[in-house]
Amino acid sequence: MRGSIRFKMVLLAGAFVAVAGVAGDAVLAQETPDHFHFPSGVGATVSVATLRVPEKAWKHFDKAQDALDHNRLAESDRETAKAIAIAPDFAAAYLLRADSELRANSYAAAVADVKEARRVEPDLMWSGIVLAGAYNGMRQYEDARLVLSRLHGPEAQSWQAAYERARTATGLNDVDGALHWSAVAVDSAPEKFLDVLLLRSNALVKAKRWTDAQTELELYLQLKGTVERRADVVATLERVKGLAREDELQKVASR
Repeated sequence: MRGSIRFKMVLLAGAFVAVAGVAGDAVLAQETPDHFHFPSGVGATVSVATLRVPEKAWKHFDKAQDALDHNRLAESDRETAKAIAIAPDFAAAYLLRADSELRANSYAAAVADVKEARRVEPDLMWSGIVLAGAYNGMRQYEDARLVLSRLHGPEAQSWQAAYERARTATGLNDVDGALHWSAVAVDSAPEKFLDVLLLRSNALVKAKRWTDAQTELELYLQLKGTVERRADVVATLERVKGLAREDELQKVASR
C-alpha cells in the first residue's frame, strides 16, 4: 500500500489563438488547449479514502497517467474507467480523467469529474486549478474567479494558478489583473512552456500596449517554430502591427 501520493498530473492550460477582433482590438481567445505539469514533489493530502484504494486500481491509474503524458487520450480514459470501476471513491482517478477531458475540450465533463473528486476528497490538491481551467474554457469567468479565490497553500502559490488567474482576469476585462497575473506567470513558468507568452500578449492587447504585445508574439514564433496554430498567431501579429500603426497615426494627427 502506498503511504504517500505524488502526482505527475498534467493539466490543460488554454493557449490563446487569434480570432476576430472585438471593438477594433486584436484579441486572443482561450480555446485551444495545451498542457503543463504540476511542480514535482508536490503531493495531494493522503485521505482515508485514498489509503483504501486497492493496488490494482493504482496500476490502472499509473497506466492512465502514462498514456495521458503521451497524449493518448482514449487509452488514458479506458484505464481511468477501470481504476474507478475497482475503486469508485478514487479521487485522483476522477481528477486525472478531468485532465483528459480538458484536452478534449469536454469542459462540462471535466467539471463533473472534479466535483466528484472533491466529493471524496474536498481538499484534493490541484483540483482547484483543474476546475478553474475548465470554467475558463467554458468562459464562465466568474465561476473561475471564485474557485481561484479559494485556493490555498502550494496550489495558490503555483505559477499554474497565476496562469489561470490571468485567463480569468482577461475574460472579465480586468486589464490590471490580466497584466499583473500574466507577468507573474511569465516570470515563474518553466522556459519550455511557451504558451505563457501568448497569455502575456493577450493581456497586453487588452491594455492596448501594441508594441509590447508584438514583442511577445514574435518571441513565441521565434522559439516555437512551426506549430499547428502558428498561422493564427501570425495573423494576430499582423493585426497588432496594424493597430500599432493606427495608434501612431492618431498620435501624429493630434499633435
